[in-house]
Amino acid sequence: MRIHQGLAGAVLLALALAGCSSAASTTEPAADMASVVESGADGGMEYALDESGEGGGGVERVAATPQHVIVEGYMTVVVDEPTETVSQVTDLVAKAGGYVESRSERAPTEDSKGRATLVLRLPADGVEGTLDAIAALGELADRNTTATDVTMQVTDLDARITALETSIDRLLEMLAAAQRTEDLITIERTLQERQSDLESFKAQRLALGNRVALATIELELTTDPPPPTVGPGGFWPGVVSGWNSLVDTLRGASVVVGVLLPWLVFFGVIAGVVIPLVRRARRRRPPKAARPVAPFPYGGQPVPQPAPAAPQPPAEPEPDASPEAKQAQDGV
Repeated sequence: MRIHQGLAGAVLLALALAGCSSAASTTEPAADMASVVESGADGGMEYALDESGEGGGGVERVAATPQHVIVEGYMTVVVDEPTETVSQVTDLVAKAGGYVESRSERAPTEDSKGRATLVLRLPADGVEGTLDAIAALGELADRNTTATDVTMQVTDLDARITALETSIDRLLEMLAAAQRTEDLITIERTLQERQSDLESFKAQRLALGNRVALATIELELTTDPPPPTVGPGGFWPGVVSGWNSLVDTLRGASVVVGVLLPWLVFFGVIAGVVIPLVRRARRRRPPKAARPVAPFPYGGQPVPQPAPAAPQPPAEPEPDASPEAKQAQDGV
């Protein structure tokens, strides 16, 4: 009996092993092409993590990466002739290896000699020296620069670009080896997405590199120094400040009156023509005839009723007669 049970167990074990081997042989050739495409497209992400410093040995690589800093600022210089100083500033910027990105000038008037505003793009390495040379053209009124570290952003973009380039190369190899139409469609769609992402990351990296390489400085050339931020320092300066504010207010009120005066005249003429016509039309209208009043209750007014008489007070009792009168009445 034990021999038969052992033979039966051996037979069942052999059948199970045969079934597993047959299932493995049937599933291996039927691998989905989509999973292969995904693995090929995303295969460069591990390399991206290592390059961006998120992997195990990425700390030393980040430490060795050069620092990327964006420098921005503004400066105000008081000069005698702003329009003439613009050409001198342009020459200094060109010698430093930069250029003028935008330029705005205000023509001289009776009150001022004009004003000029320029946006300068200067090499980040020598920006301070160039600003010193520009400030020497007049009197420095205001100057401020700020530095923003974007090293992590640059490193991340570089890693993403490298990973996408690796992924695109693998997809191109898979596209050349694909035979089925479904595989070709899947690979081409994934390839287009990767190429679009790559172009976007390259544009961001180019713009960021331009901002790092060239500092952005807004320069204002003026003849008027910036006004002081403090108020009047005494009685007489306070009187002068109050008088100036009063003059400015009256000037603004006169402008408002000047703007409204033509409209007031226009509406006054219209009113002078329309009002007499309306009054004349009212005078020519015949008086309205009185409506006959029907007797009440058929639609007329009710006839007023006389008011009820006021209640009369009770009569007082007559006084008792005298004794002589009583005797006369008894004799009778």
